[in-house]
Amino acid sequence: YVQLESNNELKHLKYLKDIASIKYLYLASCSSFVDVGKIKDILNNCYQFTLDSVYNLDILDESKTTFLDVSNQTITLSNLESIGNCSKLRKLGMDNTVITDNLGGTLTNSVISEKLENCLKKLSKLVYASFDNLKGLEDVNFINEWGETNQLRQLILLNTDVTDLSP
Repeated sequence: YVQLESNNELKHLKYLKDIASIKYLYLASCSSFVDVGKIKDILNNCYQFTLDSVYNLDILDESKTTFLDVSNQTITLSNLESIGNCSKLRKLGMDNTVITDNLGGTLTNSVISEKLENCLKKLSKLVYASFDNLKGLEDVNFINEWGETNQLRQLILLNTDVTDLSP
């Protein structure tokens, strides 16, 4: 059990990476980390951990991540592709997420829509997805790709460009 919440002076976590016995790790409200990615194996083996969502892409493990929230963040097309490769992802939050090209440049809604479709159609294990105010989401055709493997129970599409829910 390690409790380090609200410690804004804490920058380096690499010292924790060799302590495999950590099962509870609390790092919420710490905003100065420079090496969160070095402990992603520890976090993936924890029974419970807290960490501000701004670090979620740093600890993304395509073969293990089951929950990802990138709400209120700017992500690149490469980040989106990595999200699409998360084969065990069951919960995805993308509220108010902005998607840019890999250099941080603006994309058209049609490009964003195509890239979102390519990403989301691979996430057939999603149970919960929230896309409130996600610009570029124009349809939910990705659900048709899932077929009988569809496990979706909650889909939030508030303030999106989705106008048709038919297959």
